[in-house]
Amino acid sequence: MSRTFRFNRKAWAPTVVARLTGRNGTKLKVSLNFDTGAAMTQFDTAVIDDLGYSAASDGVQMVSAVGPAGPLQSGYAFHLMGIEVLGKTFEQPLVAAYDFDNYSARGSKIGGLLGFDLIKEFHLEMDGPKGESIVFE
Repeated sequence: MSRTFRFNRKAWAPTVVARLTGRNGTKLKVSLNFDTGAAMTQFDTAVIDDLGYSAASDGVQMVSAVGPAGPLQSGYAFHLMGIEVLGKTFEQPLVAAYDFDNYSARGSKIGGLLGFDLIKEFHLEMDGPKGESIVFE
């Protein structure tokens, strides 16, 4: 059995919709770029703030990355209550938070990156010409 998710072929990266669960059950729906080059799933700090998290109270380690924010940037890793993406739910995944200033400057509405840490948990096929991601069970 499989499920098909559509993505915009004109976009510079495939985007998926995720439903996040934060502190005290706060729910938020965000768009994530599908990014096999990101070792860890990452969120903009504005998204994390909306979910009720902070580096001071929730960060379990400092992390740094080069990518969505441009040059090397520091952020923090923490355990998100839950994330549902591509029909699968992950509880307490370790994710990272960074300021996505570089994305924001380009007018992006992306709330984060779906990284390889979660992508590798799917059996999937990308059909670029059709603009489809097919997830197999």
